[in-house]
Amino acid sequence: MYLGYGHWTHDDFNTLVLFVIVIIPLLIFGKFLQKHRDIAKGIMTLIIIVMILYGLFIKH
Repeated sequence: MYLGYGHWTHDDFNTLVLFVIVIIPLLIFGKFLQKHRDIAKGIMTLIIIVMILYGLFIKH
């Protein structure tokens, strides 16, 4: 992963996309999730599973 200066690689773009996909929903639903901890745990578990699968697919 190299998000610094110079040319962007495909992995850099994938990492940025993943961050956007994860961070934006968390910012939007942050207040909502604080009131519904069970739902928050479910969503976080789902995000972790997606990130693991995403990582496995990138490496192959």
